Amino acid sequence: MKIRFLIAIFILALTYSTNAQSDSLNKKETIGNFTYYEPIFIHHKPNKPNIIYQRFEEISVIALDSVFKGKKYKINEKYNLSLTNEVKNELIPFFNTGKKNKEIIEFTPNIKLVSETTNDHYGLFLLIKTKSSLSIGTAPISKIQLEIIVMDFSLNKVIFHEKSKNLSPSNNGGYAFTLIKNLDYIYKEMRKQ
Repeated sequence: MKIRFLIAIFILALTYSTNAQSDSLNKKETIGNFTYYEPIFIHHKPNKPNIIYQRFEEISVIALDSVFKGKKYKINEKYNLSLTNEVKNELIPFFNTGKKNKEIIEFTPNIKLVSETTNDHYGLFLLIKTKSSLSIGTAPISKIQLEIIVMDFSLNKVIFHEKSKNLSPSNNGGYAFTLIKNLDYIYKEMRKQ
């Protein structure tokens, strides 16, 4: 009787161990361990002095660099070179394909070169769009939207694409806080993948 009981416990333990290993293998397949790249900025109808947009870009980069140091974002490293304007222009069509449009855009030689400079499997690219305020006495930038794509460098294709809401910095605690709020929204969507 004791032997049967011990055999039953052994089989249960073995089954549990196999399931746990299977779960851990599945978890390793999820998106993570990125190299992230400096954001691309598009200022829609800029009507303020240029210095305002330059400062906004500096604040955004500092905010992203600081939060990406946290473990929850699974960032391995930041690409240490600035992307050229040519590479940025070649990346924008990847953002424009949208979630529902599964059109595959070929990697250009420039993007392939960027992807080959990292040992990571995934690249995280950010597009920050702003809208300028038309009224006097309000924040110069009235809306901020963040868009993220994740590229699988081994497959040479985009495997994740998401846009945040178009949020007002005046109602969401300023430029940096609004950007991070948008980032958190997108990361929640990414975890559902």
